[in-house]
Amino acid sequence: MSEIQKLKKVGLFIDLNNDEIRGISITISDDETYYIPVSGFITGEYLKEKLNGNVRFMFQHAEESSPIGGSKEMISLGVLKEVDEAYAMHVLGIPLGKVEICPGIATAKSDRFKIKIIGKSCHGSLPNEGKDPIIVAGNIITSIQTIISRNLSYSEKAVISIGKIYGGDRYNIIANDVIMEGTVRTFGDEINSTVKIKLKEIVEYVSKAYGCIGELEYTDGYVSVYNDVNLSNNIKNILEDTLGKENVIINTIPTSIGEDFSYISRKVPAVFMWLGGESEKNKGLCKLHSSKFIADERVIKIGIKSLINIVINRLNQT
Repeated sequence: MSEIQKLKKVGLFIDLNNDEIRGISITISDDETYYIPVSGFITGEYLKEKLNGNVRFMFQHAEESSPIGGSKEMISLGVLKEVDEAYAMHVLGIPLGKVEICPGIATAKSDRFKIKIIGKSCHGSLPNEGKDPIIVAGNIITSIQTIISRNLSYSEKAVISIGKIYGGDRYNIIANDVIMEGTVRTFGDEINSTVKIKLKEIVEYVSKAYGCIGELEYTDGYVSVYNDVNLSNNIKNILEDTLGKENVIINTIPTSIGEDFSYISRKVPAVFMWLGGESEKNKGLCKLHSSKFIADERVIKIGIKSLINIVINRLNQT
């Protein structure tokens, strides 16, 4: 386990208090983004005379534990008590110095699934005596791709990816079963329902056609992040003054990434932002969930500057 993973497990609540009721929550999810609110808190201690309200720093744990996630637990523990609005930043492989906002629906609904194909093991030299679940798995993988290409219209979007597959014990033995795990990303309830139904049908019917049994375990995960449209426009103006107009990107197409800040965004007006972290130093290596990830630490300063200016401006607006 990496040091940042250890740190992410700590739930920490810090308040810069005065007599005002208004409050803002700043959320951190993962990667080097962790250090931005830490440094922001330290900076805020020197600037708190300028803050016309309270700031709560939310160090969100267990983001990767979908569908549980850390934000739902923290909400239940009162992290949003007396909070009027919330902001979050996440490093992404867009150019260093840029901040991207997608008003409205900003991310996909993120689900996960597990497929089990039960066959009948036999010796590899006598495949007719068994039921080969690996052959079935290959056909299911291919057929799954038609859910999007043949069941959704050209204007509807979804992603289905299988990231894990395992089965068999030895090179010359037909496996008894195969297990596959993957993720579904959708935009809209109707699309999500179509994907679920078709995925189940493919798993069961393809398996049956080859004399095997197919089982689907489907788990609903994080809902979509919703960026308050009016607040997004306000933050855009603040960031343009802070970073320059050329460094603020407004994107109208939501990303297929999943994020449990979504539950925060459904409770209070919120804005989730992508913070550009790719430069010549780490070109092609600022990718999410990559073992080759390299950070350009200048992103920390840009993130601090952005969040501090958002906080000062929002708390002083009437």
